[in-house]
Amino acid sequence: MGLFLIYTPTDNSYVKRICKGFYSDSQIAEAYKYVMNERKNILAFKDSKDESDSYSDELRKVKKLYDEGILTEEEFKKAKKKILDI
Repeated sequence: MGLFLIYTPTDNSYVKRICKGFYSDSQIAEAYKYVMNERKNILAFKDSKDESDSYSDELRKVKKLYDEGILTEEEFKKAKKKILDI
């Protein structure tokens, strides 16, 4: 039996919540597995969101250059295709 602590990442990494009580090793292992899986999902979502934001930013920049007449339509389409990797 043991005490299960839940740590949450913040700027200062502090203990946000403590689950009081005693739990069996299997309950702790199950909870740990769940928390680690959720952490992995959150990090994967964050990475995909950052990548998506990056694509959006690049597309906006290219569109602005096209709108300002700096890029031709052909150059714009080529740049857009390269950004979207299609």
